[in-house]
Amino acid sequence: DYDAFPLRTYLAAGGTASVQTKRGCGQKCTYCTYPLLEGRSARLRHPDDVRDDVLRAVDQGADYFYVVDSTFNLPAPHALAVCRSLAASSVKSRWTAYVTPLGFNPELAGAMAAAGCASVEVGSEAAVPATLAGMGKEHSPDDILKIDRAFLAAGITPAHFFLFGGPGETEVTLEASLALIDRLRGVSVVMIGLRVYPGTD
Repeated sequence: DYDAFPLRTYLAAGGTASVQTKRGCGQKCTYCTYPLLEGRSARLRHPDDVRDDVLRAVDQGADYFYVVDSTFNLPAPHALAVCRSLAASSVKSRWTAYVTPLGFNPELAGAMAAAGCASVEVGSEAAVPATLAGMGKEHSPDDILKIDRAFLAAGITPAHFFLFGGPGETEVTLEASLALIDRLRGVSVVMIGLRVYPGTD
């Protein structure tokens, strides 16, 4: 509730306004706590309610947003509807979201750009199917390349996040991930090791 939250105080201290389009995540990433925090079934907010949150935050001085969904682009029809509502609004604000390469539709990249998206954080994680499977990921290395191209073509900067040292990781799989990173045109961020939390696989 941006009418009750002292947003200007946070913005003055360098904070970023946040907005959530849904809660819950049905993916089965072995290390992730989102399903424990929010549940496994997605509860989708009406796209116009999301737009209204953005408008209220803009009224308090926000000019950049972070979409805090566990994965903005799933389900894709809902993400597209949110983008269309934002694009049709009177205020144009820039924003960032976390996305997955799984089943990504290039049409959505264009809709996100039209709605003000300036950058994305991509959960690329690894470049070998066996390593991805060990982390509970269902996307492929080719999906990573496709999402990289789609966002760059739309004028959005992708930042790919890779996790080295997951289940089944070897020197060979590390080299394969590094080779894929060399083929990406977006930014790449590499983290060593996976977090281990109670209740996760």
